Amino acid sequence: MYAIITEPVLSNPEAYGVIPPRAACSARQKFVVHDGSRSVVPILYISRNFSRWFLRNTETVTEVSAQPIPLEYRVLNRIALDDSIVPIVGTLDEMQVSLSTVYAFLVMYAKQAERNPASQVHLFYTPDSIGTVRAVYLCQSPQGFGVCADEVGYERPWQPGTIVYYPRQPVATQALSACA
Repeated sequence: MYAIITEPVLSNPEAYGVIPPRAACSARQKFVVHDGSRSVVPILYISRNFSRWFLRNTETVTEVSAQPIPLEYRVLNRIALDDSIVPIVGTLDEMQVSLSTVYAFLVMYAKQAERNPASQVHLFYTPDSIGTVRAVYLCQSPQGFGVCADEVGYERPWQPGTIVYYPRQPVATQALSACA
């Protein structure tokens, strides 16, 4: 059980991160543990759940976007579960970010990691290879990233400072009053 705290779960929306489109490829080719070679993204660990849900099917291919994908993010102000995070932004459908966007984020963020070497958790709600939405989280350390996934609604508390990403919503649909 968690105490009810009056402080908002999420901060107000922050700057938009624009993710460049990526070429189509197999997720298994991109989400690989860094072996010391000059890989694009230093992935240190891939969880069993992530492997099972996103990498098992060799035909899983990242989606291709013709346009850059604007992301909005909010930072958790206190410990929260998925069921208290999602309603603030909208619905789980509105928060879905494709696996290709998660990978493009990794590439972009890895290039900027020298400027921000702090340990952080980046959270996305992403449909797996059969369409079930999963909580995909990237655990960033100064050495690289752990790539993990859990069921949405799993009783894992997300810690303050976790950064929650979702597609940028039109201003008219943003639930800002819930975060004020």
